[in-house]
Amino acid sequence: MKTILKIIFLCGIIILTAFSCEKEKPEAIEFLVELVNDNNVVIDTFEKGDSVLFKFYLTNNMEREVSYVKPTYEMLNFLKVFKQNFKGNYEYIGKPSVAWSGLPIIKKIDDNETKLLGSVPITSNFNWPEMSPGNYYVGDTLKLSIDDERYQFESRLYFTIK
Repeated sequence: MKTILKIIFLCGIIILTAFSCEKEKPEAIEFLVELVNDNNVVIDTFEKGDSVLFKFYLTNNMEREVSYVKPTYEMLNFLKVFKQNFKGNYEYIGKPSVAWSGLPIIKKIDDNETKLLGSVPITSNFNWPEMSPGNYYVGDTLKLSIDDERYQFESRLYFTIK
C-alpha cells in the first residue's frame, strides 16, 4: 500500500511540474532591457550620480496581435542588483522599491511591433540599494501575462559605475 501511495505521489509531482503555471517564453516574443542616459543613448558605464534609467521593451513576432498585462511591480522585482566582489563573484545587494498602486492594464501589441513597457530611473525615489563604484548586473526573471498565459523571461544587464 505504501509503495502505491509513493508512486501516486511521484506521478502527481511529475504532472504538476509538467503543467506548471509559467511557461517558457514563446520564441516569437522578445523582451529587452536597456540602460540609457538622459540623452536616451544605450550605455554600460556611467558616473555615480549620473541620470540613467532602465527601459523595458516587448517585441511581438507572433504573426498576429497579442494582448499583455502591462508589468509594473514585475519590473521592479526584475531589477535585482548584484555587485561584483573582490573575488570576481557577484553578490545580491538589493532591489529598488516603490509603492505602486493601480489595477492591471491590458494592452495590445501588433505583429512586428516593439513597445516600451516602462522605465525605472536610478533615483532615490525608488530606494535603490547603495551602489558605489564597481561592476554590477541587474536581472532576474520577468514574468509577463501574454494572451492569458504566464511567461517568464530571463535576462541580465551588466554595467559599471565609475
